[in-house]
Amino acid sequence: MGLEKRDEDRGWRMMGSSLFGKNFLINSLWLIEKQASGGYYIRNAGTGKAMDLDDEMKDQGTRVQGCQFLPGNSNQCWDLIDNGGYYLIQNVTRKVHLQLKDGSSRDGAEAQCASYSEGDENQLWFLNRRSRTSEEIQRVLRANPILSDLSERTNDENDKALYIVVPSRLIEDMYAWSGLDRRMRRPGAFDYEDYPIKFKEVVTSYRCDWMVLD
Repeated sequence: MGLEKRDEDRGWRMMGSSLFGKNFLINSLWLIEKQASGGYYIRNAGTGKAMDLDDEMKDQGTRVQGCQFLPGNSNQCWDLIDNGGYYLIQNVTRKVHLQLKDGSSRDGAEAQCASYSEGDENQLWFLNRRSRTSEEIQRVLRANPILSDLSERTNDENDKALYIVVPSRLIEDMYAWSGLDRRMRRPGAFDYEDYPIKFKEVVTSYRCDWMVLD
């Protein structure tokens, strides 16, 4: 499931797709945040947009889109209901379920919500965990004596920061995008002497250009 940009007034188009080019790979990563009052916010890692149920209800299916994240907006609050290893994604207020229009398996099939249909595989979703949570990553940082300075900063200043472990496919994209894959390498060296410094710069630049997460 990913997002594709259209005009800002109508929100970002949400669709199912097997396409994983650079932009679409990033826009297919989602941050799921549990709320103290119940339910989850589901935010896109590439755009920061939240999964949002359109205000206009339709009998044949209500559009789901990516919109500006608005904490407390019931259109953006979802329940994840375990269904034997798969999940039903249900809007907390309207009790409708996420599905792909017409049960289509084609690339670009529009996401929508409709009433629950028992046994309908079109409403079942597999959540593929791509990263540790921010809290898990912070615990690793704090427990590592080599990273004591960073751990201290994380404790004092960045408790609310969002972190992800970057998927290997995205690392490959960064590697090619930066031109590092075309640099000369020496046997026995870690690619080349300034590689760690250079790759840190690449990750930072890539994040600023393409992602909203830290």
